[in-house]
Amino acid sequence: MEIQKLQALIGRSAKVKALGRLLMDEGLREIRLDGLVASAAPVMFAALTEKCPEALAHPYLFVMDDEEQAGYFYHDLTQILGTEHVCFLPSSFRRAVKYGQRDAGNEILRTDALSALTNGKRKTENGKLTHSPLTSYLFVVTYPEALTERVVSKRELQEHTIGLAVGDSQDIRALQKRLMRRGFRRTDYVYEPGQFAVRGSLVDVYSFSCEHPYRIDFFGDEIDSIRTFDVQSQLSVERLQEVRIVPELAQNEGERISILEFLPEGTRLVMHDRAFLCDEVDRIWQEGFSLSARIVEMEEGGTDGEESEKLVREQILTEPDRFRHRLLDFRTVLLGASNMGRANMAFNISPQPIFHKNFNLLTRELLRYQQEDYDIYILADSTKQTDRLESIFHDMQLGIRFTPVEKTLHEGFVDHDRRLVVFT
Repeated sequence: MEIQKLQALIGRSAKVKALGRLLMDEGLREIRLDGLVASAAPVMFAALTEKCPEALAHPYLFVMDDEEQAGYFYHDLTQILGTEHVCFLPSSFRRAVKYGQRDAGNEILRTDALSALTNGKRKTENGKLTHSPLTSYLFVVTYPEALTERVVSKRELQEHTIGLAVGDSQDIRALQKRLMRRGFRRTDYVYEPGQFAVRGSLVDVYSFSCEHPYRIDFFGDEIDSIRTFDVQSQLSVERLQEVRIVPELAQNEGERISILEFLPEGTRLVMHDRAFLCDEVDRIWQEGFSLSARIVEMEEGGTDGEESEKLVREQILTEPDRFRHRLLDFRTVLLGASNMGRANMAFNISPQPIFHKNFNLLTRELLRYQQEDYDIYILADSTKQTDRLESIFHDMQLGIRFTPVEKTLHEGFVDHDRRLVVFT
């Protein structure tokens, strides 16, 4: 069974429809949800995409407590929904912000998410980009360190973005000049973001908005085809009709704003605790950039002992008071409301117990749920795992029945309202 069928099954719950109605109620500035434990929250929001898409007319920004938690939440969403409408917005720094070490991979993901928030959609059928955020959903997953960093304004992003489409008339030499003005470096072969290469009628460009570089094939001055390709094998990955080439935004010296000012109007924020988020933003601001980070940057930049201009807290990070004030402008969904007063909606869901590979514990739990008429679903990355588990249960002759599900989630749970056991 595919995991999307499990999504559809959970989507039949009356509470999913009730959640959709809550999210569409413009009179509610804050919605408190209780009981969405383990991986239940991403599953519920994924179910809304089919059962109540009108509730997702605006982008949703999921702010988890840390990078690890955000990674698991993003993984759960993409297991069910894929990556077309789900983005990950990381910090552009490796490790903690205070160490000032940029990460090229994170900057690609970050730029991709900012581009999606600006343009509404990314690729759709036949590789064509669309520009209508109200026709479908957009989920962006992030965490406090990523939200603390300032970003370029939408105007700056649009001015520095180069849009190309199959059939466009474009002079190759003019395109080269545009790329160089935006900070791209010409090389023989591209192997990292920020590079481009020209070989006859082929132009390879490694944008900061895509994990694979683009190969643009010209026929005279007309763009004949656009493909992404693998750097190692040089083989094509996907054929596209239209692309946006984005330079390295972290080095852009133009206007920088809080990411909360960058978000489209109507964006919904989903988080566990507003006070915790504000405290984390304040902590990151107070830490600033370490002396060692600024010394390394001065040495690498050749500033000969002069004060670093790139790792300046006021230019890169958002002031806590400004962040806290801007946060109040957004409609917010709070997860785990039991510690914050009365919830607008409570879900009767419990997390999967910890079995520590103890089959006696596992079988006792499954038999109990089976006797209480719960439907049991076990998720795994491969059918070999569920086949092996089925074989063990058969040998034990306990009569345990379950439905195997392809793909897995971070944490299993039991939905007592729907009488569903979802174990990983």
